[in-house]
Amino acid sequence: MQKIFFARPPIPVGVADPCLTDPACGSSSAKIAYKNGDVFSFLKRKHTILESGILVETSSSYIRHMAEALDVKHGSKYNTPYFPELIREDVSGPLDPVRAGKFRSALGIALYLSSDRIDICYSVRLLAGFMANPSEQAWKGLIRLTKYLLNTAEYGTLLSAKLPGSSVFREASHDDMNHRMDIYSDSDWSGHRVTRKSFGSASYALNGCVFHHICRSHRTVSLSSAEAEWYAAISAACEGIFLRAIFVFMVAAAECSLDLKIDNSAARQLALRQGVGNKTRHVAGRLLWLQQSVREKVLDVGAIASAYNLGDLSTKMHSANRLRALLFLHGFVDALTGAAVGEDDFARMALQEQAKLQVKRVRVEYARQHGVTGSLKGEAGKLTKQVALLTLLCLPTTSEAAEAGIPYQSYGMSNMTWATVLLCCCLCIYRALSWARDLHGFDMNSLLEMSSQDFASKVIMCGLMPECTMEQYMCFFLLVVVWTMHRYILRLECELKSTCTEPVNREPMGARSSVNVKVVIPQELFVTLHGECFHHKSCGVLKTSRNPSKRLSLCSHCKDMLTNAE
Repeated sequence: MQKIFFARPPIPVGVADPCLTDPACGSSSAKIAYKNGDVFSFLKRKHTILESGILVETSSSYIRHMAEALDVKHGSKYNTPYFPELIREDVSGPLDPVRAGKFRSALGIALYLSSDRIDICYSVRLLAGFMANPSEQAWKGLIRLTKYLLNTAEYGTLLSAKLPGSSVFREASHDDMNHRMDIYSDSDWSGHRVTRKSFGSASYALNGCVFHHICRSHRTVSLSSAEAEWYAAISAACEGIFLRAIFVFMVAAAECSLDLKIDNSAARQLALRQGVGNKTRHVAGRLLWLQQSVREKVLDVGAIASAYNLGDLSTKMHSANRLRALLFLHGFVDALTGAAVGEDDFARMALQEQAKLQVKRVRVEYARQHGVTGSLKGEAGKLTKQVALLTLLCLPTTSEAAEAGIPYQSYGMSNMTWATVLLCCCLCIYRALSWARDLHGFDMNSLLEMSSQDFASKVIMCGLMPECTMEQYMCFFLLVVVWTMHRYILRLECELKSTCTEPVNREPMGARSSVNVKVVIPQELFVTLHGECFHHKSCGVLKTSRNPSKRLSLCSHCKDMLTNAE
């Protein structure tokens, strides 16, 4: 557990320090760290006071001792501490007594480091299971962990002070709010391939500053993911109540709220009700005290998205990008440069989650309006993909998201507003086309190929129907706008292609003819929806279609030439 120490406030100018003048205060050689740049050591950890908080660093000598004990050289650059074979069946042989002693010595150092380096808690917990009987497989896993520590020896934790009532993702706007302690609980389900036991993990944040983390293996095999999450929440809540009692006693705080965040909806609903129900009888009755604690307002249970759940750090083996993003939420920094670890990875993850959320909202709204219960297929699936592409284009860049830095917050009102307007327009146009196709039998392709008179008659015929609503009138207005823009684009293309009007002399293939045939490239060209032009062979500008079944359309010049030839 990480300790937070509050330095003594500075002494006013002109007032002598009583601890330096009064012998009763102790030795005159004592120093108090209270200003930026001061450094002090406690429990073999280096603490540096910065403007943004207190930087806590663990001595790198422990990592060097691990490397010397295992005879590991700093040559590789591993960016994750995980060894996947540790959760599979161990078929390797045991270590000899000499290497077994080195294994236990190095693993003891890793256990000491895991209190500060919470990114290795999961790997250390797996390796601790081999303490009694070390094997070759465990030896390889410990070497992998040592190489990762050598590569990330400069990692430190920045404890930043925020206003009371703040969280990891939001800072309070007023300084008169009560203190707040958040518990981010998570668990996997039967993650160990051999024992099929789950790993529970939890991170604790006081006013938005992460100060504690746990990683524990469940004693029983969970029969469902909800049960595994429930066991992890029970363990996290027990320790959270204890830590809150310590904090209230130390600072003499009147109130400190305790919020338990769970990303599993089934476990969350189980905590918010009373009793086990018909489908959860296998949950032991002694574990239902959490329901009573919620009812008595001892703590509150809330939801958190899986991507932003800090407790997910020690539940499974993550990729390098995911690991760095979680370390960013826990306040990890590079002690040499002061840069936050995984800031760019977290920004990319936040953009991806926002895109998924927008697509999910459109899919749910479409299913609700059309009464679709299954998965969206066909035109609905294409619409969802188009919305996804539009959402990605309208989302802010990585730098803009990094400036915001928190989920569930608007990254840029202008971009999101335009994205919402475009999405609404696409949905309105799609609904208008569906309604018009069902009643009158014309689709988007036939609509864009209509002439001005035909299109006007169709719109008037559809708009004057007595069952039309105001929403449908707005949809048809958007259709008129789309059709007008399409015609305007076609006119521009015709004007651009009409520049090729100079006469060209061509000779027929085969035997040379004594009479030169003079062919003029037509000014008016037929343009299809895909922007391709199709002409007769005599035009000299024939474009073959990729689709053999597509009908070739002739321009007016080609028709006149065919008529004269006949």
